[in-house]
Amino acid sequence: MENNNIAQTQTPTQEYPPRKVAKYYNRTGGAICLHFVINQVVQVIAIIIIALVLTFTSNEPKNISQQLTSGPVLLYLIAISYIVANITGSIIGFALNGKLKNSFKGMFTKPGISCSLMALCIPAAMCIQSVSMILQTLFVSVTGSSGMENMQMPQIIPGNTMNNVVYVLYVAILGPITEELFFRGAVMKGFNFAGQKFAIVFSAFWFAVFHGN
Repeated sequence: MENNNIAQTQTPTQEYPPRKVAKYYNRTGGAICLHFVINQVVQVIAIIIIALVLTFTSNEPKNISQQLTSGPVLLYLIAISYIVANITGSIIGFALNGKLKNSFKGMFTKPGISCSLMALCIPAAMCIQSVSMILQTLFVSVTGSSGMENMQMPQIIPGNTMNNVVYVLYVAILGPITEELFFRGAVMKGFNFAGQKFAIVFSAFWFAVFHGN
């Protein structure tokens, strides 16, 4: 009985007519678009607020543009906009494709694979990452460009404890958790109506597009 339930979960298109599956596609696509829009809007609003604050507090108003692109300010801009977009996009995606409470609950149910198979995913992921790095190196050596020159990521700032705490919280905890919530949660759940394989590949594709790589 358990195997039959797993099989039904893996091929949801057998249970739903094409029109209903298309509805879930459209809703999930809409959530992805809203996620991108929210990220951009929050960044613009944050930039305006920070610029206004710097205008009234800075001793050198002419250098506001430089201050906006400095490490600390850039860190807060990226952290705030991404986390807000991830959380809001997740809520919208879950809400559009079903009851919000049941959607969140379904993310943490026991998967239909063994612990040993899950353990094998760790070295497999490391191998895939190694291959990816090799391909990236080859791409850069051939084209002279990584394709990610415009991706700015602030670094840890020596001597600034507060900024470093925010950096670690964003990069190591809040960023990854909220991204998984959106891409592996709302997006994958929405596209799961086409089958788990399609949902995994397509959510990974959008994850890569969002990060510019």
